[in-house]
Amino acid sequence: MKILLIEDEGNLAISIQIYLTDKHFVCEHVKNMNDAIDKILIYEYDFIILDLMLPNGNGFKILKEFEKQKKLS
Repeated sequence: MKILLIEDEGNLAISIQIYLTDKHFVCEHVKNMNDAIDKILIYEYDFIILDLMLPNGNGFKILKEFEKQKKLS
């Protein structure tokens, strides 16, 4: 399973990523809204962990982009 982790808090992101990797998930991490949108335009993910409060935007804008790209069901 391929997971995208969108989280700007470094220590929390590392902890989540280590945990998921130990459970044999593929986990990619981005720290901001622009990088998250770039990733969803290029790649497919089975699951996304989304922080709602990001330094250059918020998770709700990312959800709108998912919907616009028809990647949200």
